Amino acid sequence: MSLDTNTLDKPANKLLAALPASDYERLVPHLKLVSLSSPGKILHEAGEAIAQVYFPNKAVVSIITT
Repeated sequence: MSLDTNTLDKPANKLLAALPASDYERLVPHLKLVSLSSPGKILHEAGEAIAQVYFPNKAVVSIITT
């Protein structure tokens, strides 16, 4: 799913929205909208190298450790 023009102008994610415009514009070409439709979806396994970073728009993401 690609980002629409509205999303690019006003990011819903507060971290992205707080960036200076020039920094955000540099990130835009690398952003991809993904759907996290499965509750309980594991984004990263423990010890796994981080390949992606998520900036949730309408989601709750938590870290669970044991």
